Amino acid sequence: MKHFLPHFIQENYRNGILQGQLQACTMFVDLSGFTRLTESLMAKGPEGAEELSGVLNHIFQPTVTLVYQQGGFIPYFAGDSFTAIFPTERSNAVRVVATARAILSRFKGQQENPDSILSEHNIGIKIGLSEGMVEWGIVGKNRKGYYFRGDPIDGCAQAQTRAGSLEAVADTHFLRLLDPAIYEARVLGEGFFQMSVIPLADEESKLLNAPTPPSLPLPEPDVAADFLPKEVFENQQAGEFRNVVSVFISF
Repeated sequence: MKHFLPHFIQENYRNGILQGQLQACTMFVDLSGFTRLTESLMAKGPEGAEELSGVLNHIFQPTVTLVYQQGGFIPYFAGDSFTAIFPTERSNAVRVVATARAILSRFKGQQENPDSILSEHNIGIKIGLSEGMVEWGIVGKNRKGYYFRGDPIDGCAQAQTRAGSLEAVADTHFLRLLDPAIYEARVLGEGFFQMSVIPLADEESKLLNAPTPPSLPLPEPDVAADFLPKEVFENQQAGEFRNVVSVFISF
C-alpha cells in the first residue's frame, strides 16, 4: 500500500493541509525498450508475466531506493517513467545530480555486460532535471486526488525529451545551482544543457556513500481509502495482466 499514495500527500491530508508550495529540484526518469519487451514476454503467457515482473523489480527497485535515500520522493509513475521531487530543505542540486549520475552509471555498467538483464532486453534510460517552485494540491469530494504542477515539473519532462540514451539534460534553473568549475555542461539551446556523465566527483561520492536514511511514516489505510478503492490496497496478490483500452486526458 505504501507505493500507492505518496507519504507527502498522506501527511498533509492527515493534518488538514490541502494545498501548498515547495521549492524543489525535480527529476524525470524515462526508460526505453519496455513496450517491445512487454509485448515479447506477454506472448509467453504466465511464464512471460513472471519474467516481466522480475525485470521490472531489477530495474526499478534500486533506482527508486536511491531517490528516497537522497531525500526525494516519487509522486507519479507513468508506465516506464517517473517524476521525482527533491525538496530543497532536505536536499540540494549536488545531491540530485549525484543521484542522476549514479543511476546512469548503473545502467551503463549493466548495458556493457552482455549477461545482464538490461543488456539482454536492450533497456535504455535518460534523465531530465529542473528546479523551482512546485505547487501541489488535494482535490475532490467523495474520491480524493492530488497533483504536483509548475515550471519544475514541466521543465524536467521537457529536458528529458532532449536527452539521448544514458544522458542527463538540465535546464537553466537547475544548472544555476551548480559550480561551473566542477560540473561540465554542453549547451543544447533553448535553455537546456547536457550534463557531463563522468565518474562521480569526490563530493558526490561522499553524499552517495552517506545517504539520508528515509524516515517515512507508516501507510494509513483510512487515509488511503479516501484516495483509492479499498480493493486496490487490500489486494495482497502480486497482480495480474489484462488487455485494456487506455485514455489520456490533458487539461
